[in-house]
Amino acid sequence: MFPSRKKLKKVFLGRDMDLSQEEIEERFQTLSYLKIHPRAREENKREIQRTKEEFRAFLEKIEE
Repeated sequence: MFPSRKKLKKVFLGRDMDLSQEEIEERFQTLSYLKIHPRAREENKREIQRTKEEFRAFLEKIEE
């Protein structure tokens, strides 16, 4: 982000890529999930929590 707080988006197309503006927007929409950090995704949050609980249980077990 620039000091003016303007967001710029520039798309560079290769010679063999003839995409319409609509197709470009569709591609951006399809790939938008990549903007979310993997730890922030709901399914990963559940998996992380489950793993933490299993690890705590494991530590308790070996401390006994």
